[in-house]
Amino acid sequence: MINSPLSNVPLKRSALALALGVALSGNLWAQTLEERVQALEAGQSSQSESLQMLTNLVKKVEVSGFLSVRGGQIDSEELSYLSTLDDEWTFSEETVVGLQVDTSVSDNLSVSLQLKYSGISDKVELEWGYLEYAFQPDLKMRAGRLRAPGYMLSEYLDVGYAYPWAQVPNEVYGWLPFNRYEGVDLRYWMSAGDVDLRFGTFLGTTADQKLSLGNFEYTDQTTRFAGVEVHATYDIYTLRASYAKYRFELSNSVSDSYLGTLINGMTLVPGIEPYYDEVRFPGLVDYINNVMVGDGVTPLSGVLTDTILALQASPDPTDDFLIPLLQAEGASLQAQLQPYQQVPAMEGETDGYFAGVGFSVDNGDFLMMTEFSSSEIKGIYPDVEGGYVMVGYRFGNWMPHLTLARMYTMNDDEFPDLAPIETNAAINNIIPGYDQLAAGVDMYTSGVLVAADALRLEQKSVTVGVRWDPLASLALKADVFYVKPQNGSYGFAMPTAILDVAGGGAMDASSANVEFPEPADNVTGVRLALDMVF
Repeated sequence: MINSPLSNVPLKRSALALALGVALSGNLWAQTLEERVQALEAGQSSQSESLQMLTNLVKKVEVSGFLSVRGGQIDSEELSYLSTLDDEWTFSEETVVGLQVDTSVSDNLSVSLQLKYSGISDKVELEWGYLEYAFQPDLKMRAGRLRAPGYMLSEYLDVGYAYPWAQVPNEVYGWLPFNRYEGVDLRYWMSAGDVDLRFGTFLGTTADQKLSLGNFEYTDQTTRFAGVEVHATYDIYTLRASYAKYRFELSNSVSDSYLGTLINGMTLVPGIEPYYDEVRFPGLVDYINNVMVGDGVTPLSGVLTDTILALQASPDPTDDFLIPLLQAEGASLQAQLQPYQQVPAMEGETDGYFAGVGFSVDNGDFLMMTEFSSSEIKGIYPDVEGGYVMVGYRFGNWMPHLTLARMYTMNDDEFPDLAPIETNAAINNIIPGYDQLAAGVDMYTSGVLVAADALRLEQKSVTVGVRWDPLASLALKADVFYVKPQNGSYGFAMPTAILDVAGGGAMDASSANVEFPEPADNVTGVRLALDMVF
Protein backbone atom coordinates (compact mmCIF):
# COMPACT_ATOMS: atom_id res chain seq x y z
CA MET A 1 0.00 0.00 0.00
CA ILE A 2 1.36 3.37 -1.00
CA ASN A 3 0.59 6.28 1.26
CA SER A 4 0.10 9.80 0.13
CA PRO A 5 2.51 12.52 1.44
CA LEU A 6 -0.21 13.76 3.75
CA SER A 7 -0.44 10.42 5.52
CA ASN A 8 3.00 11.02 7.23
CA VAL A 9 1.99 14.23 8.91
CA PRO A 10 0.46 12.69 12.05
CA LEU A 11 3.42 10.40 12.47
CA LYS A 12 5.83 13.33 12.28
CA ARG A 13 3.76 15.24 14.81
CA SER A 14 3.79 12.23 17.17
CA ALA A 15 7.52 11.87 16.86
CA LEU A 16 8.01 15.56 17.60
CA ALA A 17 5.80 15.36 20.65
CA LEU A 18 7.63 12.29 21.87
CA ALA A 19 10.99 13.94 21.43
CA LEU A 20 9.81 17.06 23.22
CA GLY A 21 8.39 14.94 26.06
CA VAL A 22 11.61 12.99 26.40
CA ALA A 23 13.61 16.21 26.47
CA LEU A 24 11.35 17.79 29.08
CA SER A 25 11.20 14.66 31.24
CA GLY A 26 14.94 14.29 31.06
CA ASN A 27 15.35 17.87 32.21
CA LEU A 28 12.84 17.38 35.05
CA TRP A 29 14.52 14.14 36.10
CA ALA A 30 17.86 15.91 36.14
CA GLN A 31 16.39 18.69 38.32
CA THR A 32 14.79 16.16 40.68
CA LEU A 33 18.05 14.24 40.97
CA GLU A 34 19.96 17.41 41.72
CA GLU A 35 17.39 18.43 44.33
CA ARG A 36 17.52 14.96 45.87
CA VAL A 37 21.26 15.13 46.11
CA GLN A 38 21.04 18.57 47.68
CA ALA A 39 18.33 17.37 50.09
CA LEU A 40 20.41 14.33 50.98
CA GLU A 41 23.46 16.48 51.57
CA ALA A 42 21.36 18.87 53.67
CA GLY A 43 19.94 15.94 55.66
CA GLN A 44 23.40 14.52 56.22
CA SER A 45 24.56 17.94 57.34
CA SER A 46 21.59 18.25 59.71
CA GLN A 47 22.22 14.79 61.11
CA SER A 48 25.88 15.63 61.50
CA GLU A 49 24.99 18.83 63.36
CA SER A 50 22.52 16.97 65.58
CA LEU A 51 25.09 14.27 66.23
CA GLN A 52 27.67 16.92 67.06
CA MET A 53 25.22 18.66 69.40
CA LEU A 54 24.46 15.34 71.08
CA THR A 55 28.17 14.57 71.36
CA ASN A 56 28.83 17.99 72.90
CA LEU A 57 25.90 17.51 75.28
CA VAL A 58 27.16 14.08 76.36
CA LYS A 59 30.57 15.59 77.01
CA LYS A 60 28.90 18.05 79.37
CA VAL A 61 27.06 15.35 81.31
CA GLU A 62 28.53 14.52 84.70
CA VAL A 63 27.40 11.30 86.39
CA SER A 64 28.12 10.70 90.06
CA GLY A 65 26.68 8.61 92.83
CA PHE A 66 26.85 7.54 96.43
CA LEU A 67 26.28 4.45 98.55
CA SER A 68 25.68 4.22 102.28
CA VAL A 69 25.30 0.73 103.71
CA ARG A 70 24.13 1.30 107.28
CA GLY A 71 23.07 -1.12 109.95
CA GLY A 72 22.92 -1.58 113.66
CA GLN A 73 21.46 -3.18 116.74
CA ILE A 74 20.15 -2.15 120.16
CA ASP A 75 20.27 -4.03 123.45
CA SER A 76 16.53 -4.65 123.95
CA GLU A 77 14.20 -7.14 122.25
CA GLU A 78 11.12 -5.21 123.41
CA LEU A 79 12.02 -1.89 121.77
CA SER A 80 12.41 -0.44 118.30
CA TYR A 81 14.72 2.55 117.97
CA LEU A 82 13.58 4.99 115.29
CA SER A 83 11.39 2.16 113.94
CA THR A 84 14.51 0.72 112.27
CA LEU A 85 16.83 -0.84 114.88
CA ASP A 86 15.98 -3.69 117.23
CA ASP A 87 17.86 -6.51 118.98
CA GLU A 88 18.84 -8.21 115.69
CA TRP A 89 21.45 -6.92 113.28
CA THR A 90 20.02 -5.40 110.13
CA PHE A 91 21.51 -3.53 107.18
CA SER A 92 18.32 -3.26 105.16
CA GLU A 93 16.41 -0.38 106.78
CA GLU A 94 18.84 2.55 106.66
CA THR A 95 20.85 1.66 103.55
CA VAL A 96 20.73 4.29 100.79
CA VAL A 97 22.09 4.38 97.24
CA GLY A 98 21.84 7.30 94.81
CA LEU A 99 22.75 8.27 91.26
CA GLN A 100 23.07 11.89 90.15
CA VAL A 101 23.24 13.34 86.63
CA ASP A 102 24.27 16.97 85.98
CA THR A 103 24.56 18.64 82.59
CA SER A 104 24.96 22.14 81.16
CA VAL A 105 22.44 22.88 78.43
CA SER A 106 23.95 26.30 77.77
CA ASP A 107 26.18 28.84 79.46
CA ASN A 108 23.26 29.92 81.65
CA LEU A 109 21.09 26.80 81.92
CA SER A 110 21.84 23.46 83.58
CA VAL A 111 19.89 20.38 84.64
CA SER A 112 20.36 18.16 87.70
CA LEU A 113 18.66 14.86 88.51
CA GLN A 114 19.11 12.52 91.46
CA LEU A 115 17.54 9.07 91.85
CA LYS A 116 17.62 7.45 95.29
CA TYR A 117 16.85 4.00 96.65
CA SER A 118 16.13 3.84 100.38
CA GLY A 119 15.82 0.69 102.45
CA ILE A 120 13.07 2.28 104.53
CA SER A 121 10.77 2.97 101.56
CA ASP A 122 12.11 0.01 99.53
CA LYS A 123 11.68 1.85 96.24
CA VAL A 124 13.50 4.13 93.82
CA GLU A 125 12.40 7.77 93.88
CA LEU A 126 13.34 11.01 92.16
CA GLU A 127 14.92 12.78 95.10
CA TRP A 128 15.50 15.94 93.13
CA GLY A 129 15.23 17.10 89.54
CA TYR A 130 15.52 20.76 88.63
CA LEU A 131 16.57 23.37 86.09
CA GLU A 132 19.06 26.00 87.20
CA TYR A 133 19.30 29.32 85.40
CA ALA A 134 22.12 31.77 86.08
CA PHE A 135 21.02 35.37 85.62
CA GLN A 136 24.56 36.27 86.62
CA PRO A 137 27.41 34.11 87.92
CA ASP A 138 26.42 35.09 91.47
CA LEU A 139 22.62 35.03 91.05
CA LYS A 140 20.93 31.72 90.23
CA MET A 141 17.40 30.35 90.25
CA ARG A 142 16.38 26.69 90.50
CA ALA A 143 12.94 25.25 89.67
CA GLY A 144 11.61 21.73 89.97
CA ARG A 145 11.91 19.14 92.72
CA LEU A 146 14.38 20.43 95.30
CA ARG A 147 15.89 19.34 98.58
CA ALA A 148 14.35 21.14 101.56
CA PRO A 149 16.89 23.42 103.27
CA GLY A 150 17.15 23.79 107.02
CA TYR A 151 20.30 22.06 108.22
CA MET A 152 24.05 22.26 107.78
CA LEU A 153 23.89 18.97 105.87
CA SER A 154 20.52 19.31 104.13
CA GLU A 155 21.87 18.86 100.60
CA TYR A 156 24.03 15.90 101.65
CA LEU A 157 21.69 14.20 104.11
CA ASP A 158 21.75 10.86 102.29
CA VAL A 159 25.45 11.03 101.40
CA GLY A 160 26.98 9.44 104.47
CA TYR A 161 30.48 10.17 103.20
CA ALA A 162 29.84 13.89 103.83
CA TYR A 163 29.66 13.62 107.65
CA PRO A 164 31.52 11.80 110.44
CA TRP A 165 28.71 9.69 111.95
CA ALA A 166 27.20 6.46 110.72
CA GLN A 167 23.90 8.39 110.91
CA VAL A 168 23.15 12.06 111.60
CA PRO A 169 21.84 13.00 115.09
CA ASN A 170 18.08 12.48 115.01
CA GLU A 171 17.57 14.81 117.97
CA VAL A 172 17.98 17.57 115.38
CA TYR A 173 17.55 15.93 111.98
CA GLY A 174 14.42 13.98 112.87
CA TRP A 175 12.09 16.98 112.82
CA LEU A 176 12.18 18.68 109.44
CA PRO A 177 8.57 18.31 108.18
CA PHE A 178 9.75 17.01 104.78
CA ASN A 179 12.99 16.42 102.90
CA ARG A 180 11.97 17.51 99.39
CA TYR A 181 9.46 19.79 97.71
CA GLU A 182 8.29 21.10 94.34
CA GLY A 183 8.99 24.78 93.85
CA VAL A 184 11.65 27.40 93.20
CA ASP A 185 14.54 28.99 95.03
CA LEU A 186 16.74 32.00 94.37
CA ARG A 187 20.32 32.16 95.63
CA TYR A 188 22.77 35.04 95.66
CA TRP A 189 26.50 34.88 96.42
CA MET A 190 28.62 37.79 97.59
CA SER A 191 31.70 38.58 99.63
CA ALA A 192 32.13 41.07 102.44
CA GLY A 193 35.82 41.36 103.10
CA ASP A 194 37.07 37.85 103.87
CA VAL A 195 33.56 36.52 104.52
CA ASP A 196 31.82 34.59 101.72
CA LEU A 197 28.03 34.85 101.92
CA ARG A 198 25.12 33.09 100.27
CA PHE A 199 21.56 34.31 100.69
CA GLY A 200 18.60 32.23 99.60
CA THR A 201 14.84 32.34 99.50
CA PHE A 202 12.55 29.45 98.62
CA LEU A 203 8.88 28.82 97.90
CA GLY A 204 7.06 25.59 97.20
CA THR A 205 4.53 22.87 97.93
CA THR A 206 4.47 19.20 98.82
CA ALA A 207 1.87 16.52 98.15
CA ASP A 208 1.38 12.97 99.41
CA GLN A 209 4.35 13.05 101.76
CA LYS A 210 4.43 11.80 105.33
CA LEU A 211 4.82 13.88 108.46
CA SER A 212 7.13 11.77 110.60
CA LEU A 213 8.65 11.52 114.04
CA GLY A 214 12.08 10.23 113.18
CA ASN A 215 11.19 7.33 110.88
CA PHE A 216 7.73 6.76 112.37
CA GLU A 217 5.16 8.06 109.90
CA TYR A 218 2.39 9.96 111.69
CA THR A 219 0.12 11.50 109.09
CA ASP A 220 -0.21 12.39 105.40
CA GLN A 221 0.46 16.01 104.48
CA THR A 222 -0.01 18.53 101.71
CA THR A 223 1.94 21.71 102.36
CA ARG A 224 2.50 25.26 101.14
CA PHE A 225 5.53 27.07 102.53
CA ALA A 226 8.15 29.77 102.06
CA GLY A 227 11.41 30.58 103.79
CA VAL A 228 14.85 32.18 103.80
CA GLU A 229 18.36 31.00 104.57
CA VAL A 230 21.87 32.43 104.90
CA HIS A 231 25.22 30.68 104.65
CA ALA A 232 28.45 32.38 105.72
CA THR A 233 32.07 31.15 105.57
CA TYR A 234 35.14 32.80 107.03
CA ASP A 235 38.43 30.94 106.89
CA ILE A 236 37.80 27.71 108.91
CA TYR A 237 34.40 28.85 110.25
CA THR A 238 30.98 28.19 108.73
CA LEU A 239 27.58 29.48 109.85
CA ARG A 240 24.19 28.55 108.43
CA ALA A 241 20.71 29.67 109.48
CA SER A 242 17.24 29.13 108.02
CA TYR A 243 13.60 29.89 108.77
CA ALA A 244 10.41 28.70 107.04
CA LYS A 245 6.65 29.09 107.56
CA TYR A 246 4.22 26.29 106.64
CA ARG A 247 0.52 25.81 105.96
CA PHE A 248 -0.31 22.11 106.35
CA GLU A 249 -3.29 20.04 105.26
CA LEU A 250 -3.07 16.87 107.38
CA SER A 251 -5.01 13.63 106.87
CA ASN A 252 -4.98 9.92 107.77
CA SER A 253 -3.34 10.55 111.12
CA VAL A 254 -2.18 7.47 112.98
CA SER A 255 -2.48 9.48 116.19
CA ASP A 256 -6.11 10.37 115.52
CA SER A 257 -6.89 6.84 114.45
CA TYR A 258 -5.39 5.40 117.61
CA LEU A 259 -6.53 8.03 120.11
CA GLY A 260 -9.86 8.63 118.39
CA THR A 261 -10.72 4.95 118.48
CA LEU A 262 -9.54 4.55 122.05
CA ILE A 263 -11.51 7.56 123.28
CA ASN A 264 -14.57 7.67 121.00
CA GLY A 265 -14.77 4.12 119.69
CA MET A 266 -15.15 2.91 116.13
CA THR A 267 -18.08 1.56 114.11
CA LEU A 268 -17.08 -1.84 112.76
CA VAL A 269 -20.36 -2.62 110.94
CA PRO A 270 -22.87 0.19 110.18
CA GLY A 271 -26.41 -0.40 111.38
CA ILE A 272 -29.33 -0.70 108.95
CA GLU A 273 -32.75 -0.10 110.45
CA PRO A 274 -34.90 -2.03 111.13
CA TYR A 275 -32.79 -5.07 110.34
CA TYR A 276 -29.82 -4.81 112.72
CA ASP A 277 -27.95 -2.39 114.94
CA GLU A 278 -24.41 -1.21 114.27
CA VAL A 279 -21.49 -3.17 115.65
CA ARG A 280 -18.97 -0.99 117.49
CA PHE A 281 -15.63 -1.18 119.17
CA PRO A 282 -16.55 0.84 122.27
CA GLY A 283 -14.33 3.74 123.21
CA LEU A 284 -13.72 5.22 126.65
CA VAL A 285 -16.69 7.58 126.19
CA ASP A 286 -18.98 4.63 125.36
CA TYR A 287 -17.60 2.61 128.22
CA ILE A 288 -18.18 5.23 130.91
CA ASN A 289 -21.43 6.74 129.63
CA ASN A 290 -23.17 3.53 128.62
CA VAL A 291 -21.55 0.72 130.62
CA MET A 292 -20.47 2.38 133.86
CA VAL A 293 -22.80 5.36 134.35
CA GLY A 294 -25.64 5.19 131.83
CA ASP A 295 -27.07 8.19 130.00
CA GLY A 296 -30.74 7.26 130.07
CA VAL A 297 -30.97 7.21 126.27
CA THR A 298 -29.33 4.04 125.03
CA PRO A 299 -30.74 0.61 125.84
CA LEU A 300 -27.51 -0.18 127.69
CA SER A 301 -28.24 2.11 130.60
CA GLY A 302 -25.15 1.52 132.77
CA VAL A 303 -24.64 -0.35 136.03
CA LEU A 304 -24.79 2.76 138.22
CA THR A 305 -28.10 3.92 136.75
CA ASP A 306 -29.55 0.40 136.92
CA THR A 307 -28.52 0.02 140.55
CA ILE A 308 -29.88 3.46 141.50
CA LEU A 309 -33.24 2.65 139.89
CA ALA A 310 -33.32 -0.68 141.69
CA LEU A 311 -32.55 0.97 145.04
CA GLN A 312 -35.19 3.62 144.47
CA ALA A 313 -37.75 0.87 143.84
CA SER A 314 -36.65 -1.09 146.90
CA PRO A 315 -39.08 -1.08 149.82
CA ASP A 316 -36.16 -1.26 152.24
CA PRO A 317 -35.49 2.34 153.43
CA THR A 318 -31.98 1.39 154.55
CA ASP A 319 -30.99 1.26 150.87
CA ASP A 320 -31.67 4.95 150.37
CA PHE A 321 -28.31 6.12 151.76
CA LEU A 322 -26.50 4.24 148.96
CA ILE A 323 -28.14 6.29 146.23
CA PRO A 324 -26.15 9.54 146.79
CA LEU A 325 -22.91 7.49 146.82
CA LEU A 326 -23.70 5.98 143.41
CA GLN A 327 -24.84 9.31 141.99
CA ALA A 328 -21.60 10.94 143.16
CA GLU A 329 -19.62 8.14 141.49
CA GLY A 330 -21.41 8.72 138.18
CA ALA A 331 -20.81 12.47 138.32
CA SER A 332 -17.13 11.88 139.21
CA LEU A 333 -16.59 9.54 136.27
CA GLN A 334 -18.15 11.92 133.76
CA ALA A 335 -16.15 14.86 135.15
CA GLN A 336 -12.91 12.89 134.85
CA LEU A 337 -13.89 11.95 131.29
CA GLN A 338 -14.11 15.55 130.05
CA PRO A 339 -10.33 16.15 129.54
CA TYR A 340 -10.16 13.02 127.40
CA GLN A 341 -12.89 14.39 125.15
CA GLN A 342 -10.83 17.58 124.65
CA VAL A 343 -7.80 15.89 123.08
CA PRO A 344 -7.16 17.86 119.84
CA ALA A 345 -7.09 16.16 116.47
CA MET A 346 -4.14 15.99 114.09
CA GLU A 347 -6.31 16.52 111.02
CA GLY A 348 -7.23 19.38 108.71
CA GLU A 349 -5.49 22.68 108.05
CA THR A 350 -2.89 24.00 110.46
CA ASP A 351 0.17 26.28 110.54
CA GLY A 352 3.75 25.70 111.56
CA TYR A 353 7.32 26.88 111.31
CA PHE A 354 10.86 25.50 111.29
CA ALA A 355 14.03 27.31 112.32
CA GLY A 356 17.57 26.00 112.33
CA VAL A 357 21.04 27.35 112.96
CA GLY A 358 24.39 25.58 112.70
CA PHE A 359 28.05 26.39 113.21
CA SER A 360 31.24 24.48 112.40
CA VAL A 361 35.00 24.86 112.76
CA ASP A 362 37.32 22.71 110.64
CA ASN A 363 41.07 23.34 110.35
CA GLY A 364 41.84 20.01 108.72
CA ASP A 365 42.73 18.26 111.97
CA PHE A 366 40.17 19.48 114.50
CA LEU A 367 36.45 19.43 113.67
CA MET A 368 33.62 20.89 115.73
CA MET A 369 29.98 21.00 114.64
CA THR A 370 26.90 22.17 116.50
CA GLU A 371 23.29 22.69 115.40
CA PHE A 372 20.04 23.75 116.99
CA SER A 373 16.55 23.42 115.49
CA SER A 374 13.06 24.41 116.56
CA SER A 375 9.89 23.03 114.95
CA GLU A 376 6.25 23.88 115.67
CA ILE A 377 3.04 22.49 114.17
CA LYS A 378 -0.20 23.57 115.82
CA GLY A 379 -2.19 20.73 117.35
CA ILE A 380 -0.93 17.71 119.25
CA TYR A 381 2.00 16.99 116.92
CA PRO A 382 5.10 17.61 119.07
CA ASP A 383 6.70 21.04 118.94
CA VAL A 384 10.34 20.16 119.42
CA GLU A 385 13.61 21.90 120.12
CA GLY A 386 16.80 19.91 119.69
CA GLY A 387 20.52 20.38 119.49
CA TYR A 388 23.89 18.63 119.44
CA VAL A 389 27.58 19.33 119.82
CA MET A 390 30.17 17.15 118.09
CA VAL A 391 33.96 17.28 118.38
CA GLY A 392 36.42 15.15 116.47
CA TYR A 393 40.14 15.01 115.71
CA ARG A 394 41.85 13.51 112.66
CA PHE A 395 44.89 11.29 113.06
CA GLY A 396 45.92 10.61 109.49
CA ASN A 397 42.94 8.83 107.94
CA TRP A 398 41.32 8.08 111.33
CA MET A 399 38.93 10.39 113.17
CA PRO A 400 37.43 9.54 116.57
CA HIS A 401 34.57 11.79 117.61
CA LEU A 402 32.15 12.47 120.48
CA THR A 403 28.59 13.84 120.20
CA LEU A 404 26.20 15.06 122.90
CA ALA A 405 22.59 15.61 121.81
CA ARG A 406 19.24 16.47 123.34
CA MET A 407 15.63 17.10 122.28
CA TYR A 408 12.55 18.17 124.22
CA THR A 409 8.96 19.16 123.46
CA MET A 410 7.57 22.67 123.96
CA ASN A 411 3.80 22.20 123.64
CA ASP A 412 2.91 19.98 126.56
CA ASP A 413 0.37 22.62 127.62
CA GLU A 414 -1.56 22.14 124.35
CA PHE A 415 -2.35 18.58 125.34
CA PRO A 416 -5.09 18.31 128.00
CA ASP A 417 -3.90 17.49 131.48
CA LEU A 418 -4.85 13.81 131.60
CA ALA A 419 -4.77 11.67 134.69
CA PRO A 420 -5.84 8.08 135.38
CA ILE A 421 -9.58 7.88 135.98
CA GLU A 422 -10.26 6.84 139.57
CA THR A 423 -13.20 4.79 140.82
CA ASN A 424 -14.60 4.37 144.34
CA ALA A 425 -13.54 0.95 145.64
CA ALA A 426 -16.37 1.01 148.19
CA ILE A 427 -18.86 0.43 145.40
CA ASN A 428 -17.29 -2.99 144.75
CA ASN A 429 -19.30 -4.22 147.75
CA ILE A 430 -22.53 -2.81 146.34
CA ILE A 431 -22.27 -3.80 142.68
CA PRO A 432 -20.80 -7.27 141.94
CA GLY A 433 -18.15 -7.06 139.26
CA TYR A 434 -17.67 -3.31 139.58
CA ASP A 435 -13.97 -3.87 140.22
CA GLN A 436 -13.73 -5.58 136.81
CA LEU A 437 -15.40 -2.58 135.16
CA ALA A 438 -12.88 -0.34 136.93
CA ALA A 439 -10.07 -2.47 135.45
CA GLY A 440 -11.56 -1.78 132.02
CA VAL A 441 -11.36 1.98 132.66
CA ASP A 442 -7.71 1.52 133.63
CA MET A 443 -7.02 -0.25 130.33
CA TYR A 444 -8.52 2.56 128.29
CA THR A 445 -6.85 5.39 130.17
CA SER A 446 -3.48 3.64 130.20
CA GLY A 447 -3.60 3.47 126.41
CA VAL A 448 -4.38 7.18 126.08
CA LEU A 449 -1.68 8.17 128.56
CA VAL A 450 0.86 6.03 126.74
CA ALA A 451 -0.02 7.81 123.48
CA ALA A 452 0.44 11.16 125.22
CA ASP A 453 3.88 10.06 126.42
CA ALA A 454 4.72 8.85 122.91
CA LEU A 455 3.91 12.29 121.52
CA ARG A 456 6.06 14.01 124.14
CA LEU A 457 9.41 12.86 122.77
CA GLU A 458 12.27 13.89 125.01
CA GLN A 459 15.70 12.28 125.27
CA LYS A 460 19.43 12.79 125.72
CA SER A 461 22.10 10.82 123.91
CA VAL A 462 25.85 10.31 123.87
CA THR A 463 27.56 8.92 120.77
CA VAL A 464 31.19 7.81 120.58
CA GLY A 465 32.40 6.91 117.12
CA VAL A 466 35.32 6.51 114.79
CA ARG A 467 35.70 7.09 111.05
CA TRP A 468 38.40 5.47 108.90
CA ASP A 469 39.10 6.60 105.33
CA PRO A 470 41.22 3.88 103.67
CA LEU A 471 40.60 5.46 100.25
CA ALA A 472 39.84 8.98 99.07
CA SER A 473 36.23 8.06 98.26
CA LEU A 474 35.53 5.40 100.89
CA ALA A 475 34.80 5.67 104.61
CA LEU A 476 34.14 2.99 107.23
CA LYS A 477 32.40 4.07 110.44
CA ALA A 478 31.40 2.63 113.80
CA ASP A 479 29.27 4.42 116.40
CA VAL A 480 28.23 3.35 119.89
CA PHE A 481 25.30 5.37 121.26
CA TYR A 482 23.64 5.62 124.65
CA VAL A 483 20.14 7.10 124.84
CA LYS A 484 18.24 8.12 127.96
CA PRO A 485 14.54 9.09 127.59
CA GLN A 486 13.52 12.08 129.73
CA ASN A 487 10.51 13.08 131.85
CA GLY A 488 8.48 9.91 131.34
CA SER A 489 8.81 10.05 127.55
CA TYR A 490 9.66 7.09 125.33
CA GLY A 491 12.00 9.18 123.21
CA PHE A 492 12.75 7.38 119.94
CA ALA A 493 12.84 4.02 121.77
CA MET A 494 9.24 2.88 121.28
CA PRO A 495 8.03 -0.48 122.65
CA THR A 496 7.23 -2.85 119.81
CA ALA A 497 3.84 -3.65 121.41
CA ILE A 498 2.76 -0.03 120.96
CA LEU A 499 4.13 0.18 117.41
CA ASP A 500 2.23 -2.98 116.45
CA VAL A 501 -1.05 -1.35 117.50
CA ALA A 502 -0.36 2.16 116.19
CA GLY A 503 1.16 0.90 112.96
CA GLY A 504 -2.08 -0.87 112.12
CA GLY A 505 -3.75 2.52 111.70
CA ALA A 506 -6.81 1.84 113.86
CA MET A 507 -7.44 -0.16 116.97
CA ASP A 508 -9.38 -3.37 116.78
CA ALA A 509 -10.79 -5.82 119.28
CA SER A 510 -7.37 -7.37 119.91
CA SER A 511 -6.10 -4.00 121.12
CA ALA A 512 -7.98 -4.47 124.36
CA ASN A 513 -5.40 -7.09 125.37
CA VAL A 514 -2.38 -4.88 124.70
CA GLU A 515 -0.07 -4.27 127.62
CA PHE A 516 1.40 -0.78 127.69
CA PRO A 517 4.98 -1.00 128.97
CA GLU A 518 6.74 1.78 130.81
CA PRO A 519 9.39 3.85 128.97
CA ALA A 520 12.85 2.31 128.94
CA ASP A 521 15.32 3.68 131.45
CA ASN A 522 18.02 3.76 128.75
CA VAL A 523 18.98 2.20 125.42
CA THR A 524 22.43 1.28 124.15
CA GLY A 525 23.14 0.51 120.51
CA VAL A 526 25.78 0.13 117.83
CA ARG A 527 25.79 1.40 114.25
CA LEU A 528 28.14 0.46 111.42
CA ALA A 529 28.36 2.12 108.01
CA LEU A 530 30.22 1.83 104.75
CA ASP A 531 29.99 5.09 102.82
CA MET A 532 31.39 5.83 99.39
CA VAL A 533 31.03 8.31 96.55
CA PHE A 534 31.79 7.66 92.91
